[in-house]
Amino acid sequence: MSMFDDQIRSFSLTKRIALKNVKLHGKNLRLVRLLLCVIKSAAPAARIGAGKGSAMNEFEIVPAAPADIPVLAEYRFAMFSEMYPEKDLSGVREEFIKAAVGYYREKLGTDGEVSLVAKCGGETIASGTIMFQLRPPGVNRLRNLFGYILNMYVRPEWRRKGAATAVMQALHDEARKRGAVRVGLHASSAGAAVYAGLGYVNKESYMETDLKPAVDNAAPG
Repeated sequence: MSMFDDQIRSFSLTKRIALKNVKLHGKNLRLVRLLLCVIKSAAPAARIGAGKGSAMNEFEIVPAAPADIPVLAEYRFAMFSEMYPEKDLSGVREEFIKAAVGYYREKLGTDGEVSLVAKCGGETIASGTIMFQLRPPGVNRLRNLFGYILNMYVRPEWRRKGAATAVMQALHDEARKRGAVRVGLHASSAGAAVYAGLGYVNKESYMETDLKPAVDNAAPG
């Protein structure tokens, strides 16, 4: 039996005794939950159940609150830092975080998008956002509501333990509630396998361009 198994058994016994003999309130209960999360986050991936509600994995998915905005901004910056490791983004970090905080303050709780966070013991371990766009009717869909998922981020110690899948499934539930018929995203190399497992496929017809500022070609008067 591994040292981790011994830790879990010991902690589980301690928790059962505490719950049996002591009525936990406030900070005490939060400390117990936080300790359990710390042990689980350090566990090998194979020891953690994949998905919300498993025996080992007790994180919960909830709507992001105003208190989560600084974390959402930090996670978005961390996402880009990992996507572009060849770039030193430290010089733009402060300005980026300020802009991201302003964005979330404006958008959080509005009808156009929903941000969700995964929490364990009060700690935010993952996040994701879905934006909604009502497009003109199509020949196959008269009500053509489209959802676009972005800002998916999981703290490194919680990866491969079901958090990303749980957040994605909760975002899908939000899309279904609103009657969305399709959901899309841009996949990083790290997240592609998770998205493929949820039914996402590549669409080769998509193109985009960066718009340059308009140039006034009129001759000076």
